[in-house]
Amino acid sequence: MNHNGEPTSQGPLLRGPWSLAVQLVGTFGLAVFLVLYYVLVMQPKAQADYDRLRGSVDSLLQVVEKGQTIVSQEQGDRLEELYILAVAPELANRMERALPQSAISAARADTLTKELQSSLEDVLVVRTRLLRGLSLNDGGDVSQALTSKIREREIPEQLAQRAVVEWPYGSREELRDMCKESLYFALRKTPLPK
Repeated sequence: MNHNGEPTSQGPLLRGPWSLAVQLVGTFGLAVFLVLYYVLVMQPKAQADYDRLRGSVDSLLQVVEKGQTIVSQEQGDRLEELYILAVAPELANRMERALPQSAISAARADTLTKELQSSLEDVLVVRTRLLRGLSLNDGGDVSQALTSKIREREIPEQLAQRAVVEWPYGSREELRDMCKESLYFALRKTPLPK
């Protein structure tokens, strides 16, 4: 409104969450908005992630404390989650060391993808050894089941191809997140037919 109380045209109005964000910043300042955003949006998400991880660790502790070698399907799923959280940073480190900081030519991309694929498969398979000796209720070995998923679903190939294409344009954190996302999707999708 102008000084006479008449509406003024300022172009399209923001609606929804952006409107609220702009009002908060305009009224209280950016610092207050950022604190509110952290408290109301980011912190609950981080707490949910922490609670899920804590549940996974608690489940693993139960297995270790009991000397249990047979795990339920739920415990097997939690072990897979812990595996993903443990191996993603290591995969990202391998990728970061192997990939150049600039765009990759098509001729170099194929060679680099194959080299990276081999290195990533080594990491993925070696890390499954941490789960050796644990069996699922259906009699399958957790380590072998995970190794089979990794190879049959061609996870190292997919990770290597994606990294070669996306790395020059992303940060290290984005690379780690890409690893977690790709592993989670590949390992959690519908089980392979027997």
